Amino acid sequence: MLTALVGPRTAPFTLTSVTAPGVVRTYTAWHQLTLENMDARVWLGIHTRLADEAGVKLGTDVAKYGLNHAQSLFQEH
Repeated sequence: MLTALVGPRTAPFTLTSVTAPGVVRTYTAWHQLTLENMDARVWLGIHTRLADEAGVKLGTDVAKYGLNHAQSLFQEH
């Protein structure tokens, strides 16, 4: 959704985490954040790679549907 609304690249932005004090991650594209999040969930044993890939695909499909049908989704019936 962010890529569709503002483009694939962004000014560098950083994220920190209360569970990893002192760790700062810097990104210049939304997709980098997606890939790193997938890796972290696999490495932590939360999900399998296949599950994360399926989740990203589902999220992408839902975002595309929402963007393609935004006008009808927000009309009063």
